[in-house]
Amino acid sequence: MSIIEKFINVAKSEVGNGGRKYRQWFYGSEQYGVAWCAVFVSWCLAQAGITGIKTDGAGCFAREYPDRGKWFESEYSDSSTQPEPGDIVTFVWNYAGRYYQNDKYYSDHVGHCIRS
Repeated sequence: MSIIEKFINVAKSEVGNGGRKYRQWFYGSEQYGVAWCAVFVSWCLAQAGITGIKTDGAGCFAREYPDRGKWFESEYSDSSTQPEPGDIVTFVWNYAGRYYQNDKYYSDHVGHCIRS
């Protein structure tokens, strides 16, 4: 089984869980109400054996780990660009792709693709 398959299987096995487990792992306490999307992706990576990537900020995956993959901007990427299973995907929810005066790595949410 590849490391990407492990990553995907870990994520699939956690469907339906809330954020408590992952916030506890990251912060050492519950941190109720704190967004946990990036913490969850970090936890899944760690459980799959992918070390050295641990963050609680959605945009940090691209900013802090640029050598670990590719960064596509919606306004610059071909419209046929689609994530592959195992890809980490960041989002900006304002339908414009970025917020005025934020750097290109700013994002509101992060997740990962578990199937095509």
